[in-house]
Amino acid sequence: MARPLAHRPGADAAVLPQWIRPQLTQLVDAAPDGEQWLHEIKFDGYRMQARLDRGAVKLLTRTGLDWTHKYPAIAAALSSIDARQVYLDGELCGVGPDGITSFSMIQLASDSGNAAALVFFLFDLLYVDGDDLTARPLIDRKTRLAALLSNMPSSLHYCDHQIGRGREFHKQACQPTSGTGPFSTLRTGRPDYVMLPRGSVGAACPGSAQEGPVRCAATANSLAERRAGGSCVPTWASS
Repeated sequence: MARPLAHRPGADAAVLPQWIRPQLTQLVDAAPDGEQWLHEIKFDGYRMQARLDRGAVKLLTRTGLDWTHKYPAIAAALSSIDARQVYLDGELCGVGPDGITSFSMIQLASDSGNAAALVFFLFDLLYVDGDDLTARPLIDRKTRLAALLSNMPSSLHYCDHQIGRGREFHKQACQPTSGTGPFSTLRTGRPDYVMLPRGSVGAACPGSAQEGPVRCAATANSLAERRAGGSCVPTWASS
């Protein structure tokens, strides 16, 4: 089981959000360099948020629609997380036998109920057990997310990252594979969030056999900065 995360009792405990509008990206021409940037794999799927409230799970789209009924197996996996209340952000994907994500596969999984091919790649933790994490640095949120997802079912996958070496990472992502997708980036020191143009190649995810595109994120940014007009929430550029 995952290690329980501390609950903040009392009047100062934050309320679990009903829905958080995801932050989108700005298109740029080159991958950023420097230790202030955090780089991740960008998979081809549906942008999805998960809301867990004392065993009750909701899967919410980027526009706030409730799609829990479409993916009951993913909802069941999320209900096993060792926390009372959680709000997660990620990308729901269909993954083929070769380990490559397929957008058509996730559509088929919704229509046919074939949940075996579904993997929920999770890259941000915005709330847990009375603790609103939106003002915390991204790198701190990801550290807590990794602990929360330890020993979870294989359908829930923590999206690891590389700090710095962005151009190197992007170059590696452009080595020929069967995957496709954009390369996106968010800066660690100020509210910037960018994405490279879509290419015809994919990249291997650090610590994973999965393949797909790449993104980068800002380790020091918070949602408070986003509310002030910045791009602080790690966000995928696909649907």
